[in-house]
Amino acid sequence: GGEDPDTLVMLASCVVRLADPGGKKNGRSPAAAKLLAFALELLSPLVETHESAARELACLRLSRAKLLLEADEVVAASEDLTAAIASLAAHTDQQPSLRSLLASAWCNLGVTAERAVSKRVALEVKAEACFGRAIALAPHHTHARANLGAVLVGAGRHQEALDELNAAIGGGGG
Repeated sequence: GGEDPDTLVMLASCVVRLADPGGKKNGRSPAAAKLLAFALELLSPLVETHESAARELACLRLSRAKLLLEADEVVAASEDLTAAIASLAAHTDQQPSLRSLLASAWCNLGVTAERAVSKRVALEVKAEACFGRAIALAPHHTHARANLGAVLVGAGRHQEALDELNAAIGGGGG
C-alpha cells in the first residue's frame, strides 16, 4: 500500500539481520525463508525509485541464496544470485560501495556452480568465470581466489592454482 519507502527499506534490512545474524549462516529455519520472501515482495517495487532499496534487495537475495544452498537447491540459489548480480551491477556506478557486495555475489555464484557440477545439475554459469569476475571487482577477495585455486587444481592447472592460492594467503604469487 502507501507505506513509507524508508520504513520498508529499514524493515527489509532488519529481516536480513534476523535471517542471517552476523552473516554466520544462522538463518536456516523455515521462518527465515518466509521472512526473506516477505521482504523481497516489499522491496522489489522500490528498487527503481529508492536508492537504498537496491542494496537491501541484493542483500535479501544473497541471504536467501545461502539458505537455498544449504538446502542443496542449487538452481534456485543460482537464480537469486543472478538477480542480485544484475541489480548490483546496475547500481555500482551510482554507489561504488556496492562493488564489494557484487564481488561476493559473483564468488557465491561460483560456489553454486561448483556445487551444481558435483550434483550433476547444469547451470548456465561456470565457476571459474564467476570467481574471475569476483577477483576483477575485488582483487584481494580471499574466498574468490581460494575457490578459483581449487577449481584450477581440479582442472589440472597446477601452476595457475598455486598462483591463486598464494595470492589468497597473501603470498603475492603471480
